[in-house]
Amino acid sequence: LDQLKACMNAELDDVDGKIRITVAHNDLATPIADFSEDDILGEFTWEQTAPLDEMFNVVRGTFIDPSANSLYQAVDYPEVRIASPDGIDRIQPVDFQTVQDFAQAQRLAKQRIARMLYSGRFSATFSYRAWKVQKNDVIRLTFAPLGWTNKLFRVVQTSVQVDGQVPMVLQVEHEDVYLWDADERPAIEAVEPTTYD
Repeated sequence: LDQLKACMNAELDDVDGKIRITVAHNDLATPIADFSEDDILGEFTWEQTAPLDEMFNVVRGTFIDPSANSLYQAVDYPEVRIASPDGIDRIQPVDFQTVQDFAQAQRLAKQRIARMLYSGRFSATFSYRAWKVQKNDVIRLTFAPLGWTNKLFRVVQTSVQVDGQVPMVLQVEHEDVYLWDADERPAIEAVEPTTYD
């Protein structure tokens, strides 16, 4: 299952007793819901980026080469690399055992790095208005305490409690994550850091 998910850039989950597979694609133009600070009950947590030791700047691995040279053996695809913020390379090895095209393997690797660049997570308990969203849905959040207006997020985790409140974890979304859909760029561009005054 992990190999199939990696090769499709997908997630497998259980929604109300039904097994569902969701392939990551650019559906950011159709958010399921809009929320504001009025929908957030109590405290919130905002993690702008993942810890440095969990971030990576190089993705490399293998794919299955169907050519006469390899006869369906695993060979390396061209690695995808961005600059490391501290000069230390952190490598994520990813093998695509059901991909038979090096360009597809490289595009999947590019999306992994692009997704990692937008790793910010917002956690809070929402009101009953969040009942309508499910895992992997796209939502917009307007949140004055952090200066956001219609900021795009994807629901990473959600559940409905007995009291009707909905704790959710949201991950930042951006169209740059999906640029490989239409553009096979040779490199990934680093994200501009958020600065504080």
